[in-house]
Amino acid sequence: MCASRPASAQPERYVLDVRLDPERAHLSVSGRVSVRLAEGASAISFDLHETFRILECALDGEPVRCARVEPPSPGGAPTARRVTAELPSGTGRELVHLEIRYEGRLRSLPSWGQPDTEGPFSDDALGPDRVELALYSAWYPSFGFGPTFDVDMDLAIPRGWGVTCIGLERDRHESPAETTMRWEARSVNDVVVIASPKLRSKDVQTSTGRLLIHHTRLPEGFLLKEERETERTLQLFMEILGESSGGQTVQHVYSPRDWGQGYARPGLIVVSEGRVLRALEEDPDTSFLHDHAHEAAHFWWRFGSGQGDWINETFAEYFALLAVRSIKGNDEFRRILDREREDVRGLPADAPALAVVPFRNDGASYTIRYHKGALMLDAFRRRLGDDAFLQACRRFYERIEGRSVGSPDFRAHWEEVLEGDALLSAWLDSPGSGPVAPAE
Repeated sequence: MCASRPASAQPERYVLDVRLDPERAHLSVSGRVSVRLAEGASAISFDLHETFRILECALDGEPVRCARVEPPSPGGAPTARRVTAELPSGTGRELVHLEIRYEGRLRSLPSWGQPDTEGPFSDDALGPDRVELALYSAWYPSFGFGPTFDVDMDLAIPRGWGVTCIGLERDRHESPAETTMRWEARSVNDVVVIASPKLRSKDVQTSTGRLLIHHTRLPEGFLLKEERETERTLQLFMEILGESSGGQTVQHVYSPRDWGQGYARPGLIVVSEGRVLRALEEDPDTSFLHDHAHEAAHFWWRFGSGQGDWINETFAEYFALLAVRSIKGNDEFRRILDREREDVRGLPADAPALAVVPFRNDGASYTIRYHKGALMLDAFRRRLGDDAFLQACRRFYERIEGRSVGSPDFRAHWEEVLEGDALLSAWLDSPGSGPVAPAE
């Protein structure tokens, strides 16, 4: 996930006209972004893929010079470069409209987890076999991960390609050479496009709503199990937390790449199809319940911002474990917790506390944000009991929904719930492995 940064502006709406030429690995975009300025802002800054050529740039109809002035921030998109445009003199409005036209090819990088490779990494790609575009490549003007916005996008791609995007398809036109689609998304935090000439879709109606599964070559038996596990996972989360803000349609995309990470956006889960296929070759009965439930939990747990992103990952990981307990049983739940406890025991003594852990997924930070956080919530559950703990989780979700939050918000809520119990500080503020006892 790309690191957030303090922004002088936040996007409210993207209107994008996108043309993809996978054979030439080329895209061209004309866009209009409605942007709300911070008080006193004198310039507007955003990230854009480093290899793209900016052809036109204007603010409220007045041409401006877009200068690439900074390398990406640590943990940010590996292919991004900061673009800054001075606001026209006399601009006193809170809302401005960035009009931009650009084109180019994505820089080719190995996917996360690809063997025998060194960073930087990016799962995004644009070529004759696969298109995957998301925040990770900064393929559209990005103001940092976190703020929600609306998207209206016209997308043109060679005819015969299967395509899915974040949001819902509203219209489609076919010509002998290409397909043009209109996509609409509301209150999302990314613009995701995934396409392949082999992409197939399965449309399932479940008790929790519509489920669309996109893949290229997964066996039917695995897809049936995925349907059942996804339905039961979403049922559980809805029982605990209520309806998610992602809507009643869920898309589960098995991106046709060999490696890479999974990620979630409102109503959308994206995972590596190659990783699943390799696991099925070793064990045809394998389940990805834990991994996929983690991503599904992000339909709810997505409001931690910046350093506070650990809140998103901690709750998503523990709710995934609750799904495992509900569907697979307590033995599997305890087995995964024990494995995560061993990971936390291995943290160096000076590893940062949860309350201040950096917004990174490398090394110790990953173990702290995911595993130590999940162990903390399990300690809270055992102290409070299941019913009181789950009720407290729901109150916390309702308290933070729709706004950016961080460690102080987490502390304030759970201090009330735990009534000042030292258990909170023992987990939240202890460096290293904290309350986890060393292995015997």
